[in-house]
Amino acid sequence: MREAPLLQFKSHVGGKSADVRVLTSRVEWVVAGRHRVTEVLPVSAIHSVVIKRDGVKWKLLAFTDGSIVEFRVDRSVAEAARDQLVRLITAATTTRELAPVTSGLQPIDKGGIADELITLKWLLDAGVLTEHDFQEERARLLGF
Repeated sequence: MREAPLLQFKSHVGGKSADVRVLTSRVEWVVAGRHRVTEVLPVSAIHSVVIKRDGVKWKLLAFTDGSIVEFRVDRSVAEAARDQLVRLITAATTTRELAPVTSGLQPIDKGGIADELITLKWLLDAGVLTEHDFQEERARLLGF
């Protein structure tokens, strides 16, 4: 049985039209074109999610260890997708933290506010975020 998406929307990914589905454990997108290509990003691989205005559209940026996946969408879609992904990331992190450890090794939590703040600073330094966007996201993370 096929899993029903939590959120589904159209986007531009890598300059091409794509149908995107946010599922409990992953984000899938199918790039239209001569050859249909399906790509998958596990929720467990996403460290943080940021939205940023990009002209008329908005960018939804999903950060992983090695890359940034960018979806260009309307503002309402960007906000809904960010909120859904944050809930999924938080649930996955909580599950990892509460999982019993069967060996003597403790799991390493890659997430957390400190990592998100580092990512935000990196985005500011790279020119992806404005100072205002940085301060806004920083305040949100710190609960100000």
